[in-house]
Amino acid sequence: MAELWKSGDVTLRVDPQVLFAKAAEGAKVLAEMRRSFEEMQRLASASASYWKGEAGEQHRSSCARCQETAQEVFARLQEHVDELRPMGEAYEEAERAAQAEAETLSSDVII
Repeated sequence: MAELWKSGDVTLRVDPQVLFAKAAEGAKVLAEMRRSFEEMQRLASASASYWKGEAGEQHRSSCARCQETAQEVFARLQEHVDELRPMGEAYEEAERAAQAEAETLSSDVII
């Protein structure tokens, strides 16, 4: 299990800094996936100059059909990446609010 982040009685299963790091890592990996896919598409299109005939056309057509699916996958992955940073910010804000509230309480009261 991942290391827990603890503060007072609150335990988060993920440190907000880990969320920020994973968002950055996810964005980097996603950008590389997009570049690789674009390069594959470029190479498939360029094959028209030397790969003639039905097999070449089917190959290029198959690659073109993958374009829409790949863009949908990339968009969904981007949504996940985009959601990580606000999650970390929400955790940090909740911790700041809880800490501020705790500081207003009397420290000399025993219940």
